[in-house]
Amino acid sequence: MGYYYTTEPETAVPPKSRATPKTHTPGLPVKERGYRYYMPETGRWASRDPIEEQGGDNLYSFVSNGAVDACDHLGLVFIYYGERTDDSSVRRAAYAFAHGAINKNSCVCDCGGLSGNYKLTCEWEMEAKVLIHSRDHSVWGGNYKGLINSVRVHEQHHISNFLSFYNTRNALYVSYQAVPYRTKDLCEFAKNWLVSKSDSQWEVVRQGEIDHTGPGWPPGDSGGID
Repeated sequence: MGYYYTTEPETAVPPKSRATPKTHTPGLPVKERGYRYYMPETGRWASRDPIEEQGGDNLYSFVSNGAVDACDHLGLVFIYYGERTDDSSVRRAAYAFAHGAINKNSCVCDCGGLSGNYKLTCEWEMEAKVLIHSRDHSVWGGNYKGLINSVRVHEQHHISNFLSFYNTRNALYVSYQAVPYRTKDLCEFAKNWLVSKSDSQWEVVRQGEIDHTGPGWPPGDSGGID
């Protein structure tokens, strides 16, 4: 995530991709990282965290200033490489744990003022993170370097599925809040459907990640969110 180095002569045309697969434009102080631009000189992101306070109170920091033990290759999810707290529902042999939870899912109907219509005001917030055992933990069997990359990819797939669900539902919340409702009954119906549907669909997504049957998982993958 730091500086780019090259042994090419200064007259050579610098490539757009070097040690990183992300696009780099020479001369610019920021580096593209998918969802955000990173500033290596200051060790922080150039824009606010897309997941807001879910990644910590500092919206411009990089993995809580702990880049030695953590990573966030998309600028979207905090991945901590340290001792995780085992959950009874997770296999003890698991290398890591992908956690997803709906923190806020509620709506209220308010009178729209002079228009006489009602409007929805909603709170929709999700938490997604990955905890990975430290490299010296016995679970790795002394093969941390040989396993960590595949574990990272595996856990990031869990997070991607969580965020895909969140973004799809979030678009629905935005559209429903933009609609003027002529009566309070219509508004209440929309509120109840939206909130209950999100809760029930989240359980489907969560179970799909536990069973590894959600989008993109190969047949026969081991069960349990790990």
